[in-house]
Order: sequence, then structure tokens, then C-alpha cells
Amino acid sequence: MLNYAVLNFPEALWPSLELTYRVYQPTGTIWSERQIVLEQLGWQRDEQGNSHSVRRFPGGIEIGVVV
Repeated sequence: MLNYAVLNFPEALWPSLELTYRVYQPTGTIWSERQIVLEQLGWQRDEQGNSHSVRRFPGGIEIGVVV
């Protein structure tokens, strides 16, 4: 029986013509070109049983999801 699931969100993010984020290969993004390392994030669970994750990027971009 499977006791866990893997959810990566977003897989990749292009808010402009430059790749801002890629979950599996963090190279080739605007942050790796500037030698900025993004922290690894996990999911948080709230009292209602929802899982949520928020990523805040340098420069003010923020993206989040609730499952």
C-alpha cells in the first residue's frame, strides 16, 4: 500500500521570457545564472488536513498551492 504521494508544483515557471523556476533541474534559471540557491521546500499541513506550499522568489514573485 502506498503511504505517500509526490506533488511538485509548479513544475516550471516562466513569468517572462526567462525561466524562473524548474523543480527537477534547478540549473538554467535566472537564479542559477546569478548564483542564487533556492531553498528546498516541503509541504505543510493545516488543522483541516489541507496541504499547502508557498515559494517566495527573490525579486518578489510568490506562488502557492493548497491541496
